[in-house]
Amino acid sequence: MKRCTIYDSLKITPFEDHDEEKNWQGKAAELLKVLISSRLTRRQKQVIVLYYYKGMKQRDIAKKLNISESAVSHTKTTALKRIKFYMEFLRGK
Repeated sequence: MKRCTIYDSLKITPFEDHDEEKNWQGKAAELLKVLISSRLTRRQKQVIVLYYYKGMKQRDIAKKLNISESAVSHTKTTALKRIKFYMEFLRGK
């Protein structure tokens, strides 16, 4: 099974036109870095980076951070909601 990317996980609403989508995609990666570094808690940053950028499984993240797997799942979900909120806010939705 293919792991979804952070972009897939965010499930941002579709764009109304192709130009808007093209412009947004060009800025999304940089914006994502800024949001992760400035709008997430330390623990949320750790989980997002380890899961999406390092490709670790939740159980391995839990062991590394000495927390439960459910805490990893909850932290990841909360972080994604926060990132999505700011991305949509900045996009004007």
